[in-house]
Amino acid sequence: MYPDLLHVLCLTEHHLNKMGMNHVYVENYNTGAQLCRAINDKGRVVIYVHSSLKFSSIDLSKHCKEKDIEICAVKLNLSSSTVYMVTIYRSP
Repeated sequence: MYPDLLHVLCLTEHHLNKMGMNHVYVENYNTGAQLCRAINDKGRVVIYVHSSLKFSSIDLSKHCKEKDIEICAVKLNLSSSTVYMVTIYRSP
């Protein structure tokens, strides 16, 4: 791993809907996983993974409930190990 490089960006409460997320471009990063609220505004979570890393999304949507708990996760396949990254937003 490179010590000066952000490998994963985890954002919560980004307020974008699915259409808005399609227009977000973070240079050198891929959208690893995301959860956008279907009914209510605000909230939402997303994970961006650096383009140099291999990853797979983990579907946790069945554990999510709008305005209660919103979760997304990725599995990073590194050469020496496997790492799971989870982003959780709990609405106040």
